[in-house]
Amino acid sequence: MEAINTEAVKWIAERYCKIKDELDMYGDYVSETLNSNIDALVVSSHTMTDDYRNEIERFIRSSIDREKCYQAVFLYSAALAVNYSREIFEEFVRYVTDTGSFRANTRYFLYCQLQTLMFVHSGKLESDGNKHLIWQLLENTVREFEREFADMLEPIPAEELDGSFALILTDQLLGQNHGPTKTALERAKTIITQLKKQTMLINTAECLSQRGKILFYGVNNARYIEQYGQEDKIIWNGCAVPFFQCDNNMPNYRDIAMLLTLVRDRKPSLVIDIGGSSIVSNLINRMIPVLSIGLCPSDLAPTTAICQVLSRELKTEDVELLSFFGKTEKNVIRSVFTSELRVQTAQVSREELGIPKDKFVLVSVGSRLNEEIDSAFADMLNKIESDDICVVFIGPFSRYEEFCRDNPKLKDKLISLGRRNDVLACLEVCDLYVNPYRKGGGTSGVEALYKGVPVLTVDYGDVAVNAGEDFTVGSYDEMPELIMKYKNDGDFYKEQSDKAKARSTVLLDGEHEFVKIIGEFEKRCLENNW
Repeated sequence: MEAINTEAVKWIAERYCKIKDELDMYGDYVSETLNSNIDALVVSSHTMTDDYRNEIERFIRSSIDREKCYQAVFLYSAALAVNYSREIFEEFVRYVTDTGSFRANTRYFLYCQLQTLMFVHSGKLESDGNKHLIWQLLENTVREFEREFADMLEPIPAEELDGSFALILTDQLLGQNHGPTKTALERAKTIITQLKKQTMLINTAECLSQRGKILFYGVNNARYIEQYGQEDKIIWNGCAVPFFQCDNNMPNYRDIAMLLTLVRDRKPSLVIDIGGSSIVSNLINRMIPVLSIGLCPSDLAPTTAICQVLSRELKTEDVELLSFFGKTEKNVIRSVFTSELRVQTAQVSREELGIPKDKFVLVSVGSRLNEEIDSAFADMLNKIESDDICVVFIGPFSRYEEFCRDNPKLKDKLISLGRRNDVLACLEVCDLYVNPYRKGGGTSGVEALYKGVPVLTVDYGDVAVNAGEDFTVGSYDEMPELIMKYKNDGDFYKEQSDKAKARSTVLLDGEHEFVKIIGEFEKRCLENNW
């Protein structure tokens, strides 16, 4: 037991008393006072010792009354924010799935929040059991929506489908730096230019749906670009893609009914879903077979779609997961997940970026660096015995100053460039892309390979699947020695740089690979009578 801090104990006890008073005073309601005191506990817990943090987590969990569902969700989410524990996560997902108090939109809102947490904190929250529970929650939620639209979901016979028309659905459309947006637009362009089909791209605006929102601690929101609602086409790499964007209040009955009517009237022979968890695409799958292209190529996407794409071999646990939901290996197409890179329009020097000219530069890129650059990653960097190395972070990193204070040995070696639109130009002046333990980051890993910058990653997540075994190690423990080899062995570095460029040509051959995927999907639809 760590030494007792009497002031901390007193402060925590005062919060406990105020929270208990609020819980006793109200029914299924979260008052401003309760909210502020829970927030104070959660925020403070991140700077306290493990003993105090664990005690705060236990107190919040013990305060949950499962009969008060809205209050319970708030307290579960707060407990999870104190300690990202698999046990709390499992209990939380089971509660959301089993309680009958939530309407379909609220259950979908909670699914989106929980799925995002498991993605962002995969190292702490993900397990085979929790993946199963998330799938189950989505499937149950889809079934609730199916009951609402049962009269519109009659399957359309294959012989009635229009072979000249294709539909692509995405749940979010942003700018040219957004990976899923580039994926959707490039896939649409390929269908138009290579398969010669009339194609419509629809942004269903369901990403992190707030439609059924209730109070959730640390709620995640998605960006939405209003002006796209005025567009009927988007120009992508010289191709005009017919386009429609739903209002930012999905999934709602009016727009879902409108989209299902569109499918019933136009009868597209090909429906592609970018993501997997869209309620709209999962409903359309009852009418027409849908091919889901998940945004995490290293893992199966939760979906009820008849078929999805995966960028690695199926494992035993994948087969077991599929089997529970009535699917087999035939419902998964193994393929390379290709990327589309923004054209590099400028160059930048180390001097302009504030990077020393004479250092061996490690770089980590991401949009969630606050979560991904953690103590385990810092421990790995601290084991690198060299003063000739610096570490560059590209992406929003509000915890950067805190990270520097927590790692004084590294402080003078660290540089944060923040969010950049010229990632390719920045990577060009770096030496080695070092990937933290995470699921995401796939596109930036491809960008590094394209510039001939070798990738170093543990054998987990999207970067590892994209880069391949030439660039993976078993754990952080192997990284410091290999980093020194990259730094000191010029022949080895050149060999790995050449492999990086060669691998990038495969990962950027989107048109060829996507046409193969479509052909395989259409073949399986015929063979399996989907």
